[in-house]
Amino acid sequence: MIRALIVLVLLAAPVLAADAPEVHLEIDAPAECWLGEEVPVALRVLLDLKAFEAASVRLFPRAMDLQLKLVVPWAEGEPGPVPDGAETLSLVLNDAVVPLRRLADRDGRAVLEATWTLLPERAGSLELAAPEFTFAWATEFEDDFVSGRRPLDRREAAGAGEARAVNVRALPEDGRPAGFFGAVGRFIVLATVEPGAVAVGDEFTLTLRIEGAGNLERFDTPTISPDGFHVLGRIDDRASPTRTIRYDLSATRGGLEAFPSLPFHFFDPETGQYVTGATAPITLVVTGSAPEEAFAVDEEESGFPWPVVAGVVAALIAVLVLGVRMRRKPAGPEGPTPAELFREQAEIDLTKALTAYLATVLSCAPAAVISPDLAERLRAVGVERALAERAGTLVADLVGARYGGEADGDELRRGTELVDELELR
Repeated sequence: MIRALIVLVLLAAPVLAADAPEVHLEIDAPAECWLGEEVPVALRVLLDLKAFEAASVRLFPRAMDLQLKLVVPWAEGEPGPVPDGAETLSLVLNDAVVPLRRLADRDGRAVLEATWTLLPERAGSLELAAPEFTFAWATEFEDDFVSGRRPLDRREAAGAGEARAVNVRALPEDGRPAGFFGAVGRFIVLATVEPGAVAVGDEFTLTLRIEGAGNLERFDTPTISPDGFHVLGRIDDRASPTRTIRYDLSATRGGLEAFPSLPFHFFDPETGQYVTGATAPITLVVTGSAPEEAFAVDEEESGFPWPVVAGVVAALIAVLVLGVRMRRKPAGPEGPTPAELFREQAEIDLTKALTAYLATVLSCAPAAVISPDLAERLRAVGVERALAERAGTLVADLVGARYGGEADGDELRRGTELVDELELR
């Protein structure tokens, strides 16, 4: 009887726990880096797991391994992936439950880690604000037959680690290549062309594949200007681990047997120097002769990506006769007039039809229609200002839409009205 009474008393008495457990946060980051260099940053949580589990009280209704909340101001998005098979413990980090990888214990404390990759946007000091933590705890608990373990003196604890700063160094001006587009890291670049034989004016595709460690997805798209070729457009797929850039080009002169080697400049943060790699020359046979009028567009001076846009037209309208100035001509043995050709093709390919028509107005190669000064050139051959500006705007809208721009859906009507008004001049 006495033994049974002692057992009942023990069950009803509070279960004593140690004082609040200690939680330590630390940031691991390099002391300095180069502008454009990806900076690996790790946040580590150090704590005595047994002491924490004995004292912690539920802070959130959602189940997790540790009822611990971390606030990391500079950590945008989810932490980096955890290797397969690695031990993890989940907690709240910036209002999301995330797993932290468990590393080897240090001085009897568990070490949990989350990692991020930061990219500084400017030279100077990259400030990493102090991470903060919050958890609930108690020193006394009782076992309730209904609700289980219940804290008698619940309270909350909060604290913070230490802030860190990374010195971001500007890339050196000395030795910077003219064709440097911001690639920082170590890269290799491969090139292919398709098809391997073309005639002057024909469109073909150059594909660059860039691999390596660094800011692969973030540097600017390289601009190329190979001798004997005209860049029509480009599509840049920034996906990792291989960045793929497709350039649409056409040859401007015949007699070529290879596409030239292309340089690729990058800054190596380990050596602190610029490095120039290059693609190997590629077999490409170009036959034929150049047209009378070349089409060169300065992308930097125009606000619209005309080199991108010009490529859409070049391959589509090569079948049309060049150098014929558009005037109304009666149908007959000489074939349909330019306006009639426009109407025949407009519903099939409005861009092709309109550009071919305007080429006859300007007495130029169809591809030469695509330029930022189209309206001025039309005015120079007698087209009134308002009509010329409408033509320039419509052409820009049409070919721009081919490379991701937006169209208003009413282009066919606009094009038809434009041609009708030009016919009345």
